[in-house]
Amino acid sequence: MGTLSDYMGRSYCGDNNKDFIDYYDLNDPLLTFNYELLKDEYSDLSIDSSATMLLSKQLADKIKSHYDIELDEGAYCSNRENDKGEPLDSMYYGYLKPELIKTYDQKLSYILGVYMRYGEMKDGKYMISIPNSVNTFPACRDFLMQIGTEEVLTEYRWRMPCQNLIFFKATENLEKLIDEYVGLVAAFRKK
Repeated sequence: MGTLSDYMGRSYCGDNNKDFIDYYDLNDPLLTFNYELLKDEYSDLSIDSSATMLLSKQLADKIKSHYDIELDEGAYCSNRENDKGEPLDSMYYGYLKPELIKTYDQKLSYILGVYMRYGEMKDGKYMISIPNSVNTFPACRDFLMQIGTEEVLTEYRWRMPCQNLIFFKATENLEKLIDEYVGLVAAFRKK
């Protein structure tokens, strides 16, 4: 869940995204990592032809169950209309239900996912930089504190796009997981 894009919130475009999981940059190791991690659990999981999206109706439904989905009246994904002139592609936004991420392991996993997508080492500290975040920034900040992370500092930078920054000193368990992930990415890039 933490690896999901949260740029301007979790958005859905009508029925067009019924099996959409997430966008990735071309050749992003996170796409391959998530595919390899989930392919045995979700038989319909696939990578689209542009190699930038994960698709799975089963997984999309599970992810959506962790969000309150609301219609954004007046926002549309395209200019398509039905024969009555009504828009076909309404925009929906999802708001994370953080209370569904309950256990220590679930929170640790979420934080690792966020770090995988948005994190880096900066001046000897762990840093997560999330542009225009609606859900991920507050959830990650709160989960870091709930698992006992020390020195959790946040900063908001007014830019285009706005930056939500979290600096922290990782717990031993989190640091071990981050190190394992960094090793996997390095191995992937050598291929």
